[in-house]
Amino acid sequence: AKLGLSLPDLLVRQISQIAPRMSGRELSTAAWALATAQRREATCGGAYEAASLRDTRHALERCADAGARVMDALSGRDAATIIFALGTAKVKRPAALKALCRRLADPSVDWNGQDVANSCWACASLDADAPRLFSAAAAFVARNASQLEPRGVATLAWSFAK
Repeated sequence: AKLGLSLPDLLVRQISQIAPRMSGRELSTAAWALATAQRREATCGGAYEAASLRDTRHALERCADAGARVMDALSGRDAATIIFALGTAKVKRPAALKALCRRLADPSVDWNGQDVANSCWACASLDADAPRLFSAAAAFVARNASQLEPRGVATLAWSFAK
């Protein structure tokens, strides 16, 4: 069950500070938490101060920038999760997105149907210029069409059409 809590201010500030030292998995996990954190004042009965939207956004930007700097070390899942976090939070970070999409377009990177659909959805939602990502996604679909889940197929169709 979700607790529906906002992120503590001190935790968000710490993520901003240490993002450049985080691993790919840590960056993707933190980015997703920042993108999906509750925006209300649910703070365990006032036990802590909730992070502001501005500070949360800044921490997400720092995670995306750090991910872009270490993109060659990111797994497909971690790169896709950071891209999806940016799309979910509607945070445009063109340079980071371009680098992360370049990582996913690398034929040696392993990614699954959900990663493909989520990444394409995020880039389409952000109106990001990501032709290499969409080319890689089309190649993935050509190899794996029969294995894609219906939701992924629908998401990909929307992403390409947008």
